[in-house]
Amino acid sequence: MECHKCPEGMTTEYARSRNITECKGVCLPGTYSPTGLETCLACPTGTYQEREGQKACNLCPEGTTTASSQSVSILDCRDLCVAGSFSNSRLQPCEACPKGFYQPLSGQTSCLECPGNFSTFMRGSTNVSDCSDLDPCGEDYCKNFGICTRLGRNAVCLCAEGFTGLQCEVDIDECVQKPCFNDGACINTVGSFYCNCSGGFRGALCDQEVDECLSFPCMNNGTCIDKVNDYACICPAGHEGARCERAQEICYPDILCLNGGRCVEGSNHSFCACPDGFEGIDCSVDVDDCENATCLNNGRTQR
Repeated sequence: MECHKCPEGMTTEYARSRNITECKGVCLPGTYSPTGLETCLACPTGTYQEREGQKACNLCPEGTTTASSQSVSILDCRDLCVAGSFSNSRLQPCEACPKGFYQPLSGQTSCLECPGNFSTFMRGSTNVSDCSDLDPCGEDYCKNFGICTRLGRNAVCLCAEGFTGLQCEVDIDECVQKPCFNDGACINTVGSFYCNCSGGFRGALCDQEVDECLSFPCMNNGTCIDKVNDYACICPAGHEGARCERAQEICYPDILCLNGGRCVEGSNHSFCACPDGFEGIDCSVDVDDCENATCLNNGRTQR
């Protein structure tokens, strides 16, 4: 009589087995049992097993462990977080304990808080003796003239106008809000800003119109009318020009020469000598240049 082979993945604990019920599953990698057969247990944290059918698990090298149980390779063994640091897995990569906390042990998931209002000088503290009654404000904790207030073991900064950030280290760009009116150009400075005003406007925000008449630009008692970035002069009788700076010539008897006309004194009478394009006794008539013009090639005169 010949022996029957157990189903694939199964074997017997002893020789001379007589029933298929004695065939048991082989423990898979990452598990073990006293016989190497089912029922199998997971390799505990800090151990691993690469082979199947094993009766024990291998310990990780000193200073290392696994993130969980049932590890199947030595590569699963990683460095523990050193004292003064922590991580959710207790393994590298780790984060240093923040100020106000410490951790004397390796491979931890959190840090211990300093008692009372005590704190630590720096991150990564490893002993409660590192905790002391420090002034969290310290010297120049708040930047740019910020005012520091102690709140327990923490410091809170009240920033000066124009700055923000936990330590008032950030300069606010006021120009983002477009504070300058009337097309003024905003220039950001440290803690403040200023406006370069366009023509005709003034003030910190370019919100005030410049009154050009305040400089009395109109001459000879002309009346000034203020405009945006400009002015106009209403001249009294006898004067003309943008600023009423030119006297108009008056011919006898009381003829006012207009449009740049010049008074010519004759032996028996006076008359206005008109510039090109004007005519009439007082040069008030605009000459129609098309009246006596002949347009060629069926062209039409148009004034």
